[in-house]
Amino acid sequence: ADGMYPALIFYEYIITFGQEVELFWRGKLTGAVILFMANRYFSLGYWVYVTAVQFLPSENYSPSVRVPSEAIQHSTGRLLTENPQTCVH
Repeated sequence: ADGMYPALIFYEYIITFGQEVELFWRGKLTGAVILFMANRYFSLGYWVYVTAVQFLPSENYSPSVRVPSEAIQHSTGRLLTENPQTCVH
């Protein structure tokens, strides 16, 4: 459901683009046209940003594999701490 709203927004932009060109781009530049364009393209930029952020890794993402210290203790007989210099035997 999270991706449905941006999909509808993008779909609406695609199907109304031809009308936008006819009615706004080829006409006289007025305050209403500027307001329309600002509203249309700032909101489009916002939804492009929101959609792109959904596909980026989060701040908690770590591409490295983390092995729990208990697994290391089991295989080595030692419990590793935060500081590798001080291992508990």
